[in-house]
Amino acid sequence: MFYAPRALLFAGIAFAAPTLIDRGTAVSAVSASTISTYAPYASFASAAYCSTASTWTCAQCKNLPGFVPYATGGDGDAVPKWYVGWWPAQSTVVVGHQGTNPAQLESLLTDAEVLMDSLSTSLFPGVSSSVKAHDGFMKAQADTAVTILAGVKTLLATHSASKVLTIGHSLGGAIATLDALYFKLNLPSTVSIKAVTFGLPRASLST
Repeated sequence: MFYAPRALLFAGIAFAAPTLIDRGTAVSAVSASTISTYAPYASFASAAYCSTASTWTCAQCKNLPGFVPYATGGDGDAVPKWYVGWWPAQSTVVVGHQGTNPAQLESLLTDAEVLMDSLSTSLFPGVSSSVKAHDGFMKAQADTAVTILAGVKTLLATHSASKVLTIGHSLGGAIATLDALYFKLNLPSTVSIKAVTFGLPRASLST
């Protein structure tokens, strides 16, 4: 449902122009070999937008043969699409999150909730209240956190695995970043957590 306060918030930031900062750093070309190492990650991030991720039959999915989806969810609007699955080539559990869907209002409003708030103590135990996150990103991550964690735990146990990869683009990258911290705090210390993001917006700050 569309509420007036969210509409005002969205209107308030819709025309805000970013401030350009000259960092004064040199730009160097990335080698083809380095780019190629990111190809599977790009496909995983793109697959989160697919409507057929549950059967792993979309064009991007076909770039990752052998991957086995375990659970999927989200509606691409209020809740970004997501998937959890097993990547046998790397013996890794993969969690992918969809980015902003510009065709869906609720997805845009998630980005628009720019106020910073402390992380949930139930999801992120032990994290200082001075650590704050983008309210919209935090809510989006919280909507699916428990369900996704259950799937991750099942796959780790099923495959006697110890590696988890979180991945996403844009809004999905922000959720993947929060997921990485969430998993770090809620999985055994023997499990290695890796996050790969594309077009990551600023998701948090520490005061």
